[in-house]
Amino acid sequence: MMVVFSAMVQAASLLASLQGNHKTEIDGQTYRVNIRGSTVSVFKKSLIVVQTPEVGAAMRKAVTAATGCAMKDGFWQGLRLTGTLDCSQHPTN
Repeated sequence: MMVVFSAMVQAASLLASLQGNHKTEIDGQTYRVNIRGSTVSVFKKSLIVVQTPEVGAAMRKAVTAATGCAMKDGFWQGLRLTGTLDCSQHPTN
């Protein structure tokens, strides 16, 4: 029981440290990653964004590069990809 509680505290601490805006570059493209609570959204700094699987994969990479965590349950919301931040595979966990 104590191990589970300790893991929950670590996860909450990690999420708290990641809050806010992060800028990262993937394959020469700049992305903005925004974290609020456990929700993460990412968008490409470009005038033209096409919702393709390749762009979605690059946006997921941007989340991982900026946070060390993965995005799960991602969905398109306008020109943003939004989902839940999953830090279960983070090296500190």
